[in-house]
Amino acid sequence: MKKALNHKPTRHILIYNNEEYDMHIPPDYYDVTSMETVMKDIKADNEYTECTFTTTWTIEDKKLYLLDVLSVGYHKKSHREGRSLIEELFESEKVKATWVREHVISVIYKDENTPMKLHITISNGVVINEEKRSYRKIQKKN
Repeated sequence: MKKALNHKPTRHILIYNNEEYDMHIPPDYYDVTSMETVMKDIKADNEYTECTFTTTWTIEDKKLYLLDVLSVGYHKKSHREGRSLIEELFESEKVKATWVREHVISVIYKDENTPMKLHITISNGVVINEEKRSYRKIQKKN
């Protein structure tokens, strides 16, 4: 039985103030139809059993950019290959993400050795608000 093509990124990275964070809810990718077509072609051309992608974003001068879309394909023989698609999809190495209309990026970071949540509100690709909140890990009860 063949696995279905996975179009959802498995990891979303935000580079902000020279730090790298995992995003909980990433901004929407610009053109899902184009991405699905590219991913299907990559999977077919390389005989992958599964193909997914990772996105890398950055905030510079209060503007959100998409830095990379990395395709990761898995072969039948258990090895994987990756390749950047940013220039193939956008003909650029860095793309201003003006298509991100209303979105809140949430990341966990340390502020004076205390875990905090940073919520960054984006509107039309521009940071309009940043809010720090305390973050406490919820302990599971037995």
